[in-house]
Amino acid sequence: CKELRVDSRRTDAHAFRDVVRAAAQDIDAHGRGVQSTRTESRMKRESLRGTESMRILIADEFESWGVERLREAGCDVIFEPKLDGDALRAAIASTKCAVVIVRSTKVTEPMLAASDTLGVVVRAGAGVNTIDVSAASRRSILVANCPGKNSIAVAELPFALLLALDRRVVDNTVDL
Repeated sequence: CKELRVDSRRTDAHAFRDVVRAAAQDIDAHGRGVQSTRTESRMKRESLRGTESMRILIADEFESWGVERLREAGCDVIFEPKLDGDALRAAIASTKCAVVIVRSTKVTEPMLAASDTLGVVVRAGAGVNTIDVSAASRRSILVANCPGKNSIAVAELPFALLLALDRRVVDNTVDL
């Protein structure tokens, strides 16, 4: 399994576009960077390449401007933010997507096995603990994440709490 890193200073749409492009280049590389144990999956992905735009299934909440930017980049985006479990497995199988983007939704081995066209799973956040990385590796599916995308919000929280303590926000609102 190859882990792709994204520059945290870029916007979400640009970051995902870069991840998708890097993953597509690895899939196109015919063995460079990806060790294929399932050549039939790779052949299926290659047979679909060039006939249509890259199909991306977004299976979690995602900013609407990010979806639009991915579409502007030429991707065929299927936005189904409430998918998980069997519904996600069925959607992966029926859409024949090349990329799945999730945030907190778990991606398990049966979901990864649902389609021979699946080549990349992206976690829109830090870590890959919700993705079965070993199963993805066995199927030659790239797993990527976007570490640091929420670092500004994480840094803002302690300062907001310090201001709340300094201004006694909790003490002043208890009597309301």
